[in-house]
Amino acid sequence: MKSLAIILLTVLATAVNKCSSSDTKALKKELVIEYDASTRGSQSKVIIKNDSLIVMEEGRTQGVYYHKLSDQDWNALVKEFQKIDRDKISTYKAPTNKRASDAARTSQIRVLHKENVYESNLFDEGYPPSEIKAFVEKVTNLYINSKKERK
Repeated sequence: MKSLAIILLTVLATAVNKCSSSDTKALKKELVIEYDASTRGSQSKVIIKNDSLIVMEEGRTQGVYYHKLSDQDWNALVKEFQKIDRDKISTYKAPTNKRASDAARTSQIRVLHKENVYESNLFDEGYPPSEIKAFVEKVTNLYINSKKERK
């Protein structure tokens, strides 16, 4: 009886692992991440898809910049996104409101997966809602590093 239970648990664990593994693979292929930050004088848009990071900037620095994204960075982003309750992203509240007086750029993150769009409320750049903070910080760190590479 114990051996039957062990075999059954092993088969079940393998099946669950394969499902989550294939879900992760599909997510990696189909996920698109967009991050916007803007104020009166400048706007930055970052688009990330499995092997690339595209930055579009208007203001003092203008242009469109393409950067190769490592598998390690992409996997870290996908892993962080999987921790988020996607259906609640639009309900998370910003901890600050400096953007109302132009003391911070207005930011927003949007994730597209298949036909679904998961969009945050507006938040101050650098101060995202705590529920998505780690994910937003990974995105913004890639953006900041891409700016350093251009110099």
